[in-house]
Amino acid sequence: MKKKVLLSFYNTKQIGGPSTAMRRIMNSKLCEHYEFRQIVINEHLGKIIKPKVILRLMREIKKEKPDIIYFTGMQLHGFYMAFASWLAGFSKKTIMVVRGSSGDAMNVSKLFRFLFRKIIEPITCRLTYITHTVCQEMANNPIIKSNVKNFGGVIHNAAPIIEKNYSKNEFRNELNFKEKDVLLVYTGRIVADKGIDILLEAMTILDDSVKLILVGDGNIDKYKSLSQKTNIAHRTFFLGRRDDIFKILAGCDIFVFPTFHENLSNSLLEACASGLPVIATNVGGNPEVISDGAEGYLISPGNPNELANAINRMIQDKECMKRMGELAKYKMNTEFSQENIYEELNRLFTSISN
Repeated sequence: MKKKVLLSFYNTKQIGGPSTAMRRIMNSKLCEHYEFRQIVINEHLGKIIKPKVILRLMREIKKEKPDIIYFTGMQLHGFYMAFASWLAGFSKKTIMVVRGSSGDAMNVSKLFRFLFRKIIEPITCRLTYITHTVCQEMANNPIIKSNVKNFGGVIHNAAPIIEKNYSKNEFRNELNFKEKDVLLVYTGRIVADKGIDILLEAMTILDDSVKLILVGDGNIDKYKSLSQKTNIAHRTFFLGRRDDIFKILAGCDIFVFPTFHENLSNSLLEACASGLPVIATNVGGNPEVISDGAEGYLISPGNPNELANAINRMIQDKECMKRMGELAKYKMNTEFSQENIYEELNRLFTSISN
């Protein structure tokens, strides 16, 4: 019989990295070995512990009687799942994948950061049987080093399988771009943590032929206003949430990722799988995906001039751009392939279900 695995989701409408990674696992060839079930937190968690949510999760876990509970941490979502699993008597069936830390978030109070780094996240690690990370930087995090019971290693997020080939013009024709236009693209949350302010400032330095495509939810009105104030609104396009990400990526030239902190971005993997060269900040798991000068360029976070210089450097050498995109796609098809990544995950699942 197949082993039953509960995969946790925070908000079924969410399209962020953790949900994308979990959906990819559910639809992968791992289905041949495991019966995947969803356990969902649709309630807004906020910053206050909600016992009713924990008790509901506990009851669902008891009802399902899973062989494995696989959830995302270390944010509040992870705490709820770890605590509910412990209350249900299934703590030795738990595996947490660390895809981020609330303590790293920008624009949070010192008290909030203290509570998470010193209390919530250490407790989450201690209540979980096995913990693995998606990048080496998080594996070296002091909270992980000091509180994890059994470390399952670094298992990267897997690259997507792109099932349809899009022509470059399908998206470009949609917005009437010219052949000479250079399209920069960013996909993900439109928030300060991702360096959107830096990206818009870099755009003010670049030539008018450079256009910026931003895809995702977030503080769109704020950044639209900023683009108007800096006179780049005519070449900055906010598309909001889209379901045709791979069509958009196929029509663009360079993926830009100026984030201030990151674990391992699914948006970055999608861009690489689409054959785009990348300019990304040298933080978190980014350098595990992009080797500077190979699949793209790595830059310092928070530096619009360095970002603009890297973009101009790439634009001026089209052959180099093409080669970088090819190398990025090759790395997704090899090192980050679902076959390789999910074999590592299967090893971890097997170790806990025996």
